Amino acid sequence: MISLCVASIAFVLLYHNIGNTMDFLDKISQMCGNLNYMYCSLGFIAVEFSWNMYLVYRQRRTVKENRTPNEDVKTIMDGESYTKARLYSLDKINFGMIENFFEIALSSGLTLIFFKLAMWNAAGRTLQYFGYSGELVQSNVFMFYSGLFGAIVGVPWSLYSHFVIEERHGFNKMTFRIFCKRQY
Repeated sequence: MISLCVASIAFVLLYHNIGNTMDFLDKISQMCGNLNYMYCSLGFIAVEFSWNMYLVYRQRRTVKENRTPNEDVKTIMDGESYTKARLYSLDKINFGMIENFFEIALSSGLTLIFFKLAMWNAAGRTLQYFGYSGELVQSNVFMFYSGLFGAIVGVPWSLYSHFVIEERHGFNKMTFRIFCKRQY
């Protein structure tokens, strides 16, 4: 949020100092002309991952340190229920950390091999095959392919979460058939 405010202030100051709009747009174009967007994407992925891992680490530390319920929690649940809930939370957090590491590796790898570009081009070829054209329609096909890819990659993680972690703690009441219906 702070970086957005700083960027907005810098934007206003830059615009104010340049004067007219065309000069401003030319100046922005010159500043971004030599920018490597792939490295910017990788940098953004790394920053987002670092922030998420920091938040997860803080939450994990809090859950690990609070082995006994405080007075407010004691009014809601007994010590045994609290311990079970705490262990379940730790399992979910640990699993989430592993999943986050996988996602950063996948996102970085897909960025480096220009997978999104290949998917965009595949969407264009699909449109040509069916006799359609246009960037809006291609964007919709691209989003469909992206969603399909995300669903395929996400299924093993979801299966493990439901049928291993939740089963271990007695929370899973779902059958594989219900899981499939719920996912698709």
